[in-house]
Order: sequence, then C-alpha cells, then structure tokens
Amino acid sequence: MPGNPNEIKLVNNAMANVTRRKIMNFLDNGERSTEEIGGEVGKSMLDFHLKVLQQASLIELGEGTAKLSE
Repeated sequence: MPGNPNEIKLVNNAMANVTRRKIMNFLDNGERSTEEIGGEVGKSMLDFHLKVLQQASLIELGEGTAKLSE
C-alpha cells in the first residue's frame, strides 16, 4: 500500500482513467497476456496505460504478460 504522497499521487493518477480501471478489473481474474488485455480494452495506447499502472506499483509486467501486484 502506498505510504508517501508521491506514491499516493501515482496511484490516484493511474486509477483516474477508465481504461486503466478496466485493465485492473480484467487482471482481477489473474495473470493475462497483453494480447488478451488489448482485446478487452483496445490496443491503442495499451503500452502507455500498462506503464502507468506499473509505475504506480499496481501491476507487474512480464514478457508479454501482466498481473496485479501482490
């Protein structure tokens, strides 16, 4: 859980976007490939949205996969 103001700001920014919230909901069912995520939320700007979520420590990115951070 974020503790300092910068971490909180990153999380708030990440969750302020509807596409990123959809990604988080989709990943709630477990690790998914980026292809699956793109099929669910659209491929436009997918890499950008995944990076924002990763920088906020909300998801972990693997080789072509993403999952919720523990």
